[in-house]
Amino acid sequence: MEQHDGGYEKQIIKRAELSVNKEDRNLLILRNIAVTVTAAVFFLAVFTHTLWADINSLLRAVAYLCGFVAYFLEILVLNDKFKIRPPFSIMYMPYLLGILYVVLGISYFLHWLG
Repeated sequence: MEQHDGGYEKQIIKRAELSVNKEDRNLLILRNIAVTVTAAVFFLAVFTHTLWADINSLLRAVAYLCGFVAYFLEILVLNDKFKIRPPFSIMYMPYLLGILYVVLGISYFLHWLG
């Protein structure tokens, strides 16, 4: 193989970073906050179910509804705030799980009420 001494620039692999504007970065930050809150409340509900049995269903309802918010924000990220229309095969999971999280959140909330 022929070796080139400076004929070609060296390729440097850098950490890929999304080139998004400030509004889109804020949307990603909100999504990450929603996911973090969802995970924290789920952990709280799972690991304290014997301590707080009377509000466990409420904690799970809150976690599922926060999860829905996270999925909704993910949908906004994936389709650029409804400016583009990605294929259904890409959007299927966030649509389905977003709806499922709403149903489960309502179910746990109704269980807590009654």
